[in-house]
Amino acid sequence: MRDADKIKRMTMAERRIWIEVSRELRELEQWAVARSAHLEEAAEELKRGKANLKYNPGEASEGLLAQRQANFDTCSAELNETLDELEAAKARLLPLSGEVTGDE
Repeated sequence: MRDADKIKRMTMAERRIWIEVSRELRELEQWAVARSAHLEEAAEELKRGKANLKYNPGEASEGLLAQRQANFDTCSAELNETLDELEAAKARLLPLSGEVTGDE
């Protein structure tokens, strides 16, 4: 059954729950997408940094590579944290959503 059909059959209280669940999950999913994009950008910068070190060895290139590696590690940790939050939210909220819609 489509979500629109499910919502039509819900009481006002059930709709409030459904909307809140959908809103929280959608926000976390948007954060995950944004952080995934940042991770991809950081990976490209890291790749360029490694190439730069290969063709321009020296302390400056090593420092730049270290910064890019740290940025990549930070972006990776943020994405993993967001994905963990999303999974925890799904585990917490989707059973509630299923009770409202009668899904099992």
